[in-house]
Amino acid sequence: ASLLVDTDDDDGFDDSPVAYPSIYASQHSHINSQSFLLRDSQSIVQRNRSMKESALKTAPSLLREYLNDRLETELALKARERRIFYANLMGTFLPVLLCIGLFCFNNQLDPDNPKVGKCMGVIVLISGWWMAAPIPTIAVSLSPVFLFPLTDILSGSQTAKSYFTYVQMLLIGAFLVDICIEESRLAERFGLRGLLLFAESSNDTRGLVRPSRMVFGFMAIAYILSLFIANTSVTMMMMPFCISLLDKIEEANQDQKQDCHRFTVATLLGVSFAANCGGLATSIGTTANLVLTNDMTELYGQNHSPSFAKFFLLCWVPSLAMFFAAYIVIYICWCRHLHSLRVPTRLAQEALDKLGPIDRDQCIVLLAQLSQMVLWFGRSIYYGYGWREFDDGTVSILCAFPLFFISSSQRPGQAILTKDMVAHLDWDLLMLVGAGFAIAAAVSSSKLDNYVAAAIGTGDSTSVPLFLVVFVAFSSVAILTEFASSNATANVLIPILAVTAVHSNLHPFALMLPACLACSCAFSFPVATPSNAIVFSTGRFTLKEMVHTGFWLTTASMFIVPFCMLFYTFPVGGIGSFKHAHLPDW
Repeated sequence: ASLLVDTDDDDGFDDSPVAYPSIYASQHSHINSQSFLLRDSQSIVQRNRSMKESALKTAPSLLREYLNDRLETELALKARERRIFYANLMGTFLPVLLCIGLFCFNNQLDPDNPKVGKCMGVIVLISGWWMAAPIPTIAVSLSPVFLFPLTDILSGSQTAKSYFTYVQMLLIGAFLVDICIEESRLAERFGLRGLLLFAESSNDTRGLVRPSRMVFGFMAIAYILSLFIANTSVTMMMMPFCISLLDKIEEANQDQKQDCHRFTVATLLGVSFAANCGGLATSIGTTANLVLTNDMTELYGQNHSPSFAKFFLLCWVPSLAMFFAAYIVIYICWCRHLHSLRVPTRLAQEALDKLGPIDRDQCIVLLAQLSQMVLWFGRSIYYGYGWREFDDGTVSILCAFPLFFISSSQRPGQAILTKDMVAHLDWDLLMLVGAGFAIAAAVSSSKLDNYVAAAIGTGDSTSVPLFLVVFVAFSSVAILTEFASSNATANVLIPILAVTAVHSNLHPFALMLPACLACSCAFSFPVATPSNAIVFSTGRFTLKEMVHTGFWLTTASMFIVPFCMLFYTFPVGGIGSFKHAHLPDW
């Protein structure tokens, strides 16, 4: 402004407004605009300065909170890592120390047979590693290959034979067909069709669905699949489908969050429990069933080992009874007070429509699965030319073999079963089963089973009610399995109980079958069975909710399974009557 309006007369010009009115007017307007911009910029600068000052004042507190939160997170992670490190350290070296202690005092255990202490030490070492899991399961399962020869319990060739018996062939053939079922999306089609069936039957006039019937539908699908597919595989196959549908149900019922949570817990626990119950009925359902089958072969010959058909004949009643018991417990704990939910069955129908009509691959895979089932059952009925030499492993591989060279309609130019798909075999489970068979062979070779049976003080058990024997055997194994892996419990206890039964003048099945089924009737903790661990890993429910539900089902199983075995399994299998189960002639 001082430059535009010159009030000095040193330049010889008249700078007054009267002399130059138009110039002054333009200068005045320019001055006003400039002064406005100057005031506005000053206010912006002042406002920015105040904001900066306030930010500088609050920044230390925000930064302090951020650093505190980050520090707490890092400390929690470090504490967790430290706990895991010490737990792994204890899980690694505590079994080693116990093993060394048994090695040092093996002469005191049985002076006439030092192998007893050595075998017990190796079993404690392997079982401890299985339960604590400081190293991968497959690594622990391979350790008997060198531990038993090093301790002079079994030779290397004897140990290696345990890892590929007809039971492993049975598993491999079943796994190959299961992989094709999953790849061809046959299981997804079966699940969607069953879900729509139960959803449509439970719809009311308002389009709402009764949650209890939906839960029963999920459980029925898991149970039926687990009869002929390993229960772990069934749970893994159903989880993605269940989680996706549960998310859609939560979106459609945002005003019923509590009911949705109860429905989620009921569904996930129901699938796990139903898969465990279905696995009770067949020899391929659970690892414990396979251990029993192999131990009977090792101890008494393959003629007395239960075939697929005989195992199903013996165990389908306890299996079905436990399935209905599981549904009743789930209903009482989670579904009893649930209101109707809006289930988007349209999404399930759309997913089924996207699959299209059933194609050639699915028909062939379904035929392979049905062939396995028919031949497993029919092998015990027909004994024609060459059929006597067949076992369940032979049937399993025979039905899976054609899938390697039948062309696929879903993947032109490839077979239905390719070598890349074979890589998906569950080698952890195969080696785990092999390790269990090696332990059974070592127990028999070292006479550890006789030592344990004599230490228990068994004798003629005719004076003891058979119901009490079965109840104690089942309950003790079920409680132990709650806190230990079912695989480890079965591999260690079943061969010992077989010899204990013989020393007690009982049929081997009188103790082996209750212990075998008890390994799959632990429902309270994730560590008990693989199915429990799979559903718990979803993070959709708490450990307290799982324990609250599983406790009642485990308690009910302690009465239901022994009752079914005493009044159905034992009479049908020729094991004994309600009071007696004497040794068979063989």
